[in-house]
Amino acid sequence: MRTIYADLSCRTPDHQCILLPTRPLAELCVRAGDRVRVANRGMEVEADIELRDGLVVAIPEWNTLTYTD
Repeated sequence: MRTIYADLSCRTPDHQCILLPTRPLAELCVRAGDRVRVANRGMEVEADIELRDGLVVAIPEWNTLTYTD
């Protein structure tokens, strides 16, 4: 499972998904349907990658949230 570093508080307007930068996804060969870890500031959560309304988003599974500090 790949880890993507992104701001966990940067969300879609409905606050359901985490917005992800597109550049690192291409470099990591991550695409819609993949499962990744999204990490930032000592926290990490597993998420599924989807393309919604032209935006790449991570749909987090909050029960997997862990603190890495």
